[in-house]
Amino acid sequence: MQKEFNMSIDINKDNVFQQVGMNVSILARSIKDADGNSLYDKVYIQDRDYAVLDQYFASVVGEIVHTLRDFVVGVNGSVVSVEFDERNTEPFIKQVEALCINYAVARVTCEWLKRKAVEYAELYENNAIQLLTLIKSHAYHKNIPEMKLYGEDE
Repeated sequence: MQKEFNMSIDINKDNVFQQVGMNVSILARSIKDADGNSLYDKVYIQDRDYAVLDQYFASVVGEIVHTLRDFVVGVNGSVVSVEFDERNTEPFIKQVEALCINYAVARVTCEWLKRKAVEYAELYENNAIQLLTLIKSHAYHKNIPEMKLYGEDE
């Protein structure tokens, strides 16, 4: 029987929104529409838009919790408490946390662009899908259930 290792994954909403804003800004300034104008005015995130981003963020946290459901022991806002076996160390958890944050940024950016400039959302959507797959593979890689041999006592 393995000992359990508890850790919290903090997906800081303010940091995610700041990164989403930077992604959108960089994309908008670097791409021109058919008339040669910057997309900045079309996709810029204004204060009133944060209510929509909050919904996307809540959905993203739910997707992460669902992906890590076998390891989640609690959720408090954007802090997900997970329990892995002792074979996993704090650096491992930090790596999973970084993947979760990157996923949140990619997914929220994707959802925002789907509303404002759908033709550019696919890049972020593909990135988000890859990141979610990585989160799952990291979580389950070292946490494969141990098999008992036939006749072995419990």
